[in-house]
Amino acid sequence: MPSVLRIHEQNASEIDYLWRYYKGEQPILKKTKKVRPDINNVVLENHAFEVVEFAKSNAFGEPVQYVQKGEKDTEVVNPEISTLNRFMASEDKPSLDNELAEWQRIAGTAYRWSDTDTPDDEDEAPFEMSVPDPRRTFVVYSSGIKKEPLFSGYYSWFSNISMSESAVREFNSRYRVITIYTDDFMLEIKETNGNYILNEFNDPLTKGEKIKEYPLIPKGQRIIEYPLNTARIGLIELVITQLNALNKIKSDDLDGIDQFVQSLLVFINQDVSVEDVKELEEAGAIKVFTNDPRKASRCKTTYTTIKT
Repeated sequence: MPSVLRIHEQNASEIDYLWRYYKGEQPILKKTKKVRPDINNVVLENHAFEVVEFAKSNAFGEPVQYVQKGEKDTEVVNPEISTLNRFMASEDKPSLDNELAEWQRIAGTAYRWSDTDTPDDEDEAPFEMSVPDPRRTFVVYSSGIKKEPLFSGYYSWFSNISMSESAVREFNSRYRVITIYTDDFMLEIKETNGNYILNEFNDPLTKGEKIKEYPLIPKGQRIIEYPLNTARIGLIELVITQLNALNKIKSDDLDGIDQFVQSLLVFINQDVSVEDVKELEEAGAIKVFTNDPRKASRCKTTYTTIKT
């Protein structure tokens, strides 16, 4: 389990970066400018969101409808297929498909969880489904030629809550519970301070608690992975450098406009102090005297930043 979680946490870190990028947390927001830092425009065009939304709507713009393959008489309605479509509508599968497609395009992979329904659930379908967060979900495959899934997992974070004398809620002992699904069983493992509580034996890592284990009825994997491609590369990763370049171009273009509008007069053969420059910026002009006192003129010029 530690080896699996180390690999998963590396993937989760990359997925989290792409997720935040999709939401608009992009490098252009940290743009700095050494020359005239007072003019530093930040323009973020979130094309990552546009790319994902377009691809998602293109794939699942209409709800998925199940039909019987190879049916010759299209006028005959298969009652079992109709029942399946009704069950899927009861579980709101179209919205789950959109969520799954969104994670696929962002992270390059997505997951669907499904299990038998609980007795107190009042909906029509005898099963329930959800799309778990891929940053907390993983599937482990065999290295054999079939590459069949060996087990899957999902973890949730918890905190022990205690009330102090002043009735202030305090959080401590943050831990996570890892739910593992095999073909036959569901296992819940509590992890505290990097230690895994597995059994009641005198193992120094156990702390006297036991793993929770439940048989699966019916048997079978409960978490299915839906990779976008074999390499699990999302759409954002393919164009992320171009998207960063577009944001930089737009921001620099606006900087150039502001620098032109806020241009200064050029000083030729003059010694100007910092105080004079500040007065110039406020007044927008400066007095200059020539050798010929009889000649008077008024001119305007622009200031262009020279990069060295």
